[in-house]
Amino acid sequence: SYAVIRLRQTSAAIKNRAANISTLVGVVIFISTAIYCLSYKIVNWDLWSITLSFGLAGGMVMASTISDALENFFRRRKVLASLGNASYSIYLIHFPFLMAATAYLKAHLTINSSFYITILFIILSVITVIAGWLFYWSVERPVLKFMRNVVGMEKL
Repeated sequence: SYAVIRLRQTSAAIKNRAANISTLVGVVIFISTAIYCLSYKIVNWDLWSITLSFGLAGGMVMASTISDALENFFRRRKVLASLGNASYSIYLIHFPFLMAATAYLKAHLTINSSFYITILFIILSVITVIAGWLFYWSVERPVLKFMRNVVGMEKL
């Protein structure tokens, strides 16, 4: 958005302070929404307020990338850099994988506890990230290499 572009052009001290505030607010909104969902046993994601709250929290955390220090932190970590490279594959894999896993679990498990549902969701999310990362290394990366070498596309 316009605010993020303008913040990118400001001094490092202001960017880092804005990023820290954005991260803090995003994490607080995320944790508050999660506690609210667990407290009232809300597992219906069709509620626009829940979706908006998690989306706002994610957006606030994403906005924290304006920080030069945070950007350097992620670039120095090879695992995080690798996950960043695989982010598109993770994005492509996550929805069909979670929907298929959820349908399978609904058909074969009867869990009424929101705590266990939350734990299952976290486990499925981790498995989804791993599956997307494997998809990146086994499909996306070789296809990009092929396109660079054979087709003659210089920079992908």
